[in-house]
Amino acid sequence: MRRCRTTEGLTGLEIIIIIAVLLIFMYIAASAITGAYGTAEKKEGGMVVNAVTPESEILVIDGETDGIQDTGGAVMSVNLICEDSDPSSMGSCLIPIRLLVGSTGSIDITTVKVLFNHNSVTETLPFTAAGTISKPAWTVADRSSIIPLLDADEDLSLEANEIFTLLIYPENPVPVEDFFTITISAEKMTPLVQEFRVPPSIRSHRIVELFRE
Repeated sequence: MRRCRTTEGLTGLEIIIIIAVLLIFMYIAASAITGAYGTAEKKEGGMVVNAVTPESEILVIDGETDGIQDTGGAVMSVNLICEDSDPSSMGSCLIPIRLLVGSTGSIDITTVKVLFNHNSVTETLPFTAAGTISKPAWTVADRSSIIPLLDADEDLSLEANEIFTLLIYPENPVPVEDFFTITISAEKMTPLVQEFRVPPSIRSHRIVELFRE
């Protein structure tokens, strides 16, 4: 009888130990899962992801940015009026923009504010939808799609699959080797701020790629 009671006592102790070990493993597993999930949440909670919501979109430059000699004339779909030309300087520039991948909203381009800063002087350029523009102004010179073989809509709403090339035409030309900064912003949008430098080659070429600083 004593031998049976001893056996039963050992079996009960073993059961308690097994249950305790299982509880410990379950606690460790739960902590690991919670920790991994918490880390993922933290990574997704950064500035970029939080900004990409219907309430706040992010603009990025997509592709080459070009400077145009201050000579006027046709640039893409726009005709530039230039009364006092300066072929040795940059008169206007082309900036292709799109929404950051993952954006779910769109931006009415007519509500966008474009600032042009050169030599500590900031110009707020007015938007125009006209095909012929004079200084100072900015407009949409071209629309395209990031999806091959597809075109952008004809409206002025920048959507997630579209690229709008902005033609920016400040009041004063920018000499070679000079720096200038363009700020593009709108309500519920993270501002796009980019500094450029005019290359010397603009003296001999009407359109040149700008140095992006």
